[in-house]
Amino acid sequence: MKIDSLLSIEKISYRPTGKTILDSVSFEIKTNEHCVLLGRNGAGKSTLVNLIYGMIWPTSGKIRLFQEIYGEIPIQDLRKRIGTLDSSQLENSLQRKLTVKDVILTGFFHTIGYYRDPSSKEEAKALQILKDANLSSKKDQLYTTLSSGEKKKILFLRSLVNEPDFLIMDEPCSSLDLTAREDFLGFLKEYHSKKKFASFYITHRPEEIPEFYSKAVLLKDGKVTHFGPIEECFTEKIWKICTIFHFKFKKSKALGS
Repeated sequence: MKIDSLLSIEKISYRPTGKTILDSVSFEIKTNEHCVLLGRNGAGKSTLVNLIYGMIWPTSGKIRLFQEIYGEIPIQDLRKRIGTLDSSQLENSLQRKLTVKDVILTGFFHTIGYYRDPSSKEEAKALQILKDANLSSKKDQLYTTLSSGEKKKILFLRSLVNEPDFLIMDEPCSSLDLTAREDFLGFLKEYHSKKKFASFYITHRPEEIPEFYSKAVLLKDGKVTHFGPIEECFTEKIWKICTIFHFKFKKSKALGS
């Protein structure tokens, strides 16, 4: 394994009840690299994310993260270095009376509410994060009163409050209309231009792949159909495979349009 490897998935299979959900999945993400996982609903994307986060364990194969092998180190030690943006789950769970600043602060606790008072250092950092993102004016506004696009931005900032080494974004543009989606992706691009971080972006919509992403994993029926540079994943030959996913695809800047 190369020294610059951040995440290495090595022939991972998952068969919880005899039914194959993932079948010998392999790929690698390097330090400061951005990789998209693309596949239609039911392809096994969520299962793979749960495996990476250590919520479930593979039937066979090996996962390495930060040069550590799962099962040889407490999973909690690895989770501390992972940021997660699963907006559908968070939006359904966040306490209704939290302000925007409160939501950012919950990222320090890896919870959806307060279980202790934040320190003055944490408060200052939350305010600075909002300032850097030009969202200071929203700090005292109730999170529930934000637009859907603004909520996504706040949840993205929340996922980065602990300065994780690896960020997992699971369908971050779900529930957004076209205008809100493009606004969020522009926000993501601008943040990327200022901060270095590695990320894994999960989606079933090729048109929302951020333009600075360099690698792609195409997943179909629990198997990797292609992995490599993103421009190679959408050649005519590979796209014939992708049409089986029932994608409605419009080329983005990331793919050279």
